[in-house]
Amino acid sequence: MRLRHKTFSVLGSLVTVFVLGACTSNLLVSDNAGAEVSTSDFLSPLDEFIGHAVWNNQDEFQRAADEFTTRREELIAQCMREAGFNYHPDLNSTNFTIGTTAFDDVHPDDRDWVAQFGFGIVSGHRHRSGGSIFDVRDDDPNAAYVASLSAQAREAFEFALHGPPQNVPTQLDTQSDWEDWMRSRGCMGQAIVQAQSENPLFLRQADEWASLFTAIDQLGQAMLERPEIVELNREWSHCMADAGHSGISSPRDASSLLIPEYFETSFMVQQQQAEGDVTDATEPLAALQSLEIDLALTDLDCRLATNYTARVNTVRHEVETQFIADNRALLEEFRNATE
Repeated sequence: MRLRHKTFSVLGSLVTVFVLGACTSNLLVSDNAGAEVSTSDFLSPLDEFIGHAVWNNQDEFQRAADEFTTRREELIAQCMREAGFNYHPDLNSTNFTIGTTAFDDVHPDDRDWVAQFGFGIVSGHRHRSGGSIFDVRDDDPNAAYVASLSAQAREAFEFALHGPPQNVPTQLDTQSDWEDWMRSRGCMGQAIVQAQSENPLFLRQADEWASLFTAIDQLGQAMLERPEIVELNREWSHCMADAGHSGISSPRDASSLLIPEYFETSFMVQQQQAEGDVTDATEPLAALQSLEIDLALTDLDCRLATNYTARVNTVRHEVETQFIADNRALLEEFRNATE
């Protein structure tokens, strides 16, 4: 999935880098008694072909993400010095963070884990890098300096750092469009564009590779439309309905069903706390997590009952192998560029 920069998190300007998926996936099937039986790990042909360590190895990803942050802050400090300000690199800034769903600490096939955390939504396992709009930082290296400035100088500092009052365009069709807009966002935006251009984490979203990743997106959609997957989701949905959770079409929908309600509820809780409400505002989240755990356990049971993961991976192996055969030259060109 290609990153769409025009999508900003409601909890701050969080931009997330999504990968195609982790290299391996535990297959869990059911024996006749319904017990969980582990099979060999599945290796995605496409991930294996182009999913180099920076995207599929947590340590390498974190190293590249740290390098991006360091370079971004170096460039901001240099730009701000040229504008006449003493900006200290802020390595803990949440203005532009990088995360990946591939390394979330989520274990959807571990019954004990699911019984404790559900899908990992309310517990925070699925969105560890999000942060809160109510967070009060006590480690901002520029706080004291900015506070020492006059009102007029503070305004000039913010203008140099972030550019004019933010006006997010409604249409940013290409990476180049987004970069042009970001360059108008002061030292911060200019630094982000430059740091991205130097970091392998962002190679996939370059316009040069747009056709390749558009094709990969279409591959994923085509897979969902395969008769085998349609039938599998139908079986899973019927299983869920029999257990009291009707109207859910796929495991993906089940795991994302509660996310909007979670953000709405957590926003309400944080707002109450920010306003000094001393009542137990966490009760709504506890109730939501109880619902989440029940839904997640039912999802696990239905995936086991339908042998869901193994059947999906059978189709995925077939369509990805064919995709590689049809697009080998372009995939090799991209792989060479990553090296």
